Amino acid sequence: MQLKVRAHSVDLTSSDRAYASEKIGRIVEKFLGKSGRVEVEVSEVSKSGGHNLSRVKVHIAIPHASSETVHVDDAEIRAAIDLCADKVARVIKRNKTKRRDQARSGSFPALDVPSSA
Repeated sequence: MQLKVRAHSVDLTSSDRAYASEKIGRIVEKFLGKSGRVEVEVSEVSKSGGHNLSRVKVHIAIPHASSETVHVDDAEIRAAIDLCADKVARVIKRNKTKRRDQARSGSFPALDVPSSA
């Protein structure tokens, strides 16, 4: 699996970069195995109230399926990473269930990915 963590308009510490890589990488590897490509982008978004939010955007390229994009805004970077990891798990599960149901009905070929726990 290829995982890339980028920072846009924010200084991302090495510990935050490692946290994002470990947290999101573990979720994606659990459901997709070694296949797939993931790009994590951390940026800062200013809101009208004068406070800034951290935005974590994850782009997942699932083999033999459409790519998915998930983003979360939160005041803390690590909280946004945690919320985004949960959202990524839901999106991948939904995609795998959809593909499985389509394969069982005979309308679409099956995906060759390891089964989730």
